[in-house]
Amino acid sequence: MENFYIRELNPNDYKRKEKRASIRIDVVNDYPGNVVPFWEKLGFAGNETITLEWGNKKSNAVVMRKSL
Repeated sequence: MENFYIRELNPNDYKRKEKRASIRIDVVNDYPGNVVPFWEKLGFAGNETITLEWGNKKSNAVVMRKSL
C-alpha cells in the first residue's frame, strides 16, 4: 500500500481529475472532543451514521460529504 497525504486540496482540480461531484469522509465521533466540528467548518455535512471496524475495535462514525 502506498503512503500518501494531501498537502492542499483544490476542489476544482479534484472534481475535474476524478470526475466527482463530492468528497466523502468517515469521521469517528464516539468520544468527547471529536473532530466533527472541524470538518463542519470546512463545509462538510454529516448525513449518515455507520460503524467502523479495525480488528476487534468498533467505533461509531458519521459519513460526511462536501459538494465540489
